[in-house]
Amino acid sequence: MPIEPTALQTDRLLIRPFEWADIDDYYQCHNDQAFRRLLDEPYPYRRKDAERDLGWVISKSWDKNPYFALVLNKIVVGHADLEIGLGGLGEAAPGIADLSYALARPYWGQGLMPEACRAIMAYAFPTYNLVKITAVTTVENRPSWRVMEKLGMKREGLFRQHGVGGNGQRADQVVYGFLRGEYEAWFKP
Repeated sequence: MPIEPTALQTDRLLIRPFEWADIDDYYQCHNDQAFRRLLDEPYPYRRKDAERDLGWVISKSWDKNPYFALVLNKIVVGHADLEIGLGGLGEAAPGIADLSYALARPYWGQGLMPEACRAIMAYAFPTYNLVKITAVTTVENRPSWRVMEKLGMKREGLFRQHGVGGNGQRADQVVYGFLRGEYEAWFKP
C-alpha cells in the first residue's frame, strides 16, 4: 500500500509536503549565496531554477523520498527529506534512510532544524520500518554535523575527499547514523 504524504506538527513548525503555492518562499530560501555555498550549488539562483526544483520536489514518490516543507509562521523556511533505501553515501541499503535538510539563513541558530528532524525521524522509523537513519555532510559544514549530534546521531565515519565542498573542491565527508534502538530509547516515553 502506498504511503500517503502527511503533515507533522512541532511546537513551532508545521512540517508538510510542498505545494506550488510555496514557490515564492522556496525561491527566497534558496536565493542566498551562503545557503547555496553550503549546498555546493550555483549562485545566483533564478526563479526558473526554483520552479524546476520545486516541480521535482513535488513529483517525488512519498514511498521512496518524502520531502517536507518546514513552515514557521506561514513561511516556508527550509526543507528536509529522506531517501528510503539509501545509505549515507548513496548506496542501496534496505531498511536505511538518508536524511538531508536545509534552512534559510535568517533562521540559523534557533534550534529549528533539530526540532524538525526529530519529528521527521519519529515519523519515519515506524512508517518505513527503518533500522537506521543516516546523514552526511562535508567536514567544513560544522552547523550541519552539529544538528546531527543534537539529534543523538553518532559519527560513524570520515570519507576523505568523497564529496564536494562549498568552494567546488573535493572535500572530506562525515557520516552520522541513528539506530532504531536509539530511536526507541530517545522517542518513546
